[in-house]
Amino acid sequence: MKNLPLLHWMEDIDPVLIERADNYRATRLKPYLRVAMIAAAVLLLLTVALTSLTVWRLDTYVRQEYAEEYDGTLLHALDIVLTQDENTVSTLLGEQNKRDLHVLFNALRGVSDDEKQTDSEQTEQEVYSEGLEYRSRGDGNCSVVGIGSCKDIHLIIPKYSPDGELVVDIGEGAFENCVTITKVTIPDSVTQIQEAAFRYCTKLTEITLPENLTYIGDFAFESCWKLTELHIPASVTHIGQGIVGKTLLLESITVAPENTTYHSIENCLIETSSGTLIAGCSTSVIPDGVTSIGAYAFYCCSGLRNLSVPEGVTSIGEYAFLGCNTLTEITFPQTLTSVGMFAFAECSILRSVVFPESMTQIAGMAFQKCEKLESVILPADVDSIGLNVFRECVSLTEIDIPDGWTTIPGRMFQSCWKLERVGIPDSVTKIGVSAFEQCGELRNVHIPDGVTSISDNTFYNCSLTEIHIPEGVTSIG
Repeated sequence: MKNLPLLHWMEDIDPVLIERADNYRATRLKPYLRVAMIAAAVLLLLTVALTSLTVWRLDTYVRQEYAEEYDGTLLHALDIVLTQDENTVSTLLGEQNKRDLHVLFNALRGVSDDEKQTDSEQTEQEVYSEGLEYRSRGDGNCSVVGIGSCKDIHLIIPKYSPDGELVVDIGEGAFENCVTITKVTIPDSVTQIQEAAFRYCTKLTEITLPENLTYIGDFAFESCWKLTELHIPASVTHIGQGIVGKTLLLESITVAPENTTYHSIENCLIETSSGTLIAGCSTSVIPDGVTSIGAYAFYCCSGLRNLSVPEGVTSIGEYAFLGCNTLTEITFPQTLTSVGMFAFAECSILRSVVFPESMTQIAGMAFQKCEKLESVILPADVDSIGLNVFRECVSLTEIDIPDGWTTIPGRMFQSCWKLERVGIPDSVTKIGVSAFEQCGELRNVHIPDGVTSISDNTFYNCSLTEIHIPEGVTSIG
């Protein structure tokens, strides 16, 4: 019976042998069928077990991280993990399962093979952040106004809201203090980014501005500490003040060559028509042709050490260098006429200031809390000087008021604890409130004969051992 060819020949001869051959085949194949069935059953059980484990792990993770928005379904769990938190897939299930999960997700959504994305970057661009807050404009357009329930670290703003309205604007303070966002993708439909839209997004490292953008509001990217570069598209026609203040790691500011309103030179953002420097960073070199330095231009710019302001610059705006705590030296041009309020306040290691004779205006608090400031040479022909100009400059030891000044403004040297000598010319007729208050080392002061009154707290908490009060003084505060 082992010779099967012979058996087949015999089947054709004797019908009895045909029946016997059939029985033989059945008996011989039964063990193989049994093994195959057992293997299939084991494989099915393993598949079910692995699938159940996968679903359980996805369900457990999503319930923990997205409890508020999870509806309990497998499709929603996959949606959350693959579109909102895709980086966790490898950690949860292993890198090799990542592609299979995408296939399963597309199958559950009913996406055909022709619609599937094979390029990872293209897939990333098709998904967008969900849970954002919108405000309708009533004309088919809308603004993004808040982070809502979205927990994405890569914020992908959609072109259309869930209601089908075109997203054209990022509202004032929309993502302010969203400290987990690391990257932002903005659709080309957005034309305006309002004031403080991304202020204090302290982990933001990358943002690409859309090609149709026309408006960037004040402080739009202030305190985005980790932002390293900013590129302004050609379409932008308005940039507010302080847009990159406190961006501690910013090294590059560029403008598209086609932009007719702004341009960039040496990492300086400049308004072309006025020559105003709008914004700079630690690597900036102020170029020739700049006529003014705008408000908040270098606001809290860490890393800025030595700065030479070129000839031709006539004004430095308010808060322009506030909090530049690494600035040790600055050179003013002979064309400079005014310094704005708080312009150099809290430049904590700035050691000396020499004003040009062209100066006519120094606004209040301009050098307040410059703690290492030791030497100041004031201009003679100042028409206006504000309050608190050198308040809390605790390293200043002496100062000479130029001949021609008629007034020492209030609190001008308040809390200059080490100030030992003050030269006051005969031209001075008025000393303001608290002008020398808490100058603890000040011992001798000569008050000019032209002074008729001594204001409140003028020498409060000083160490005066001798003072001459002129005969013309009629009141002491």
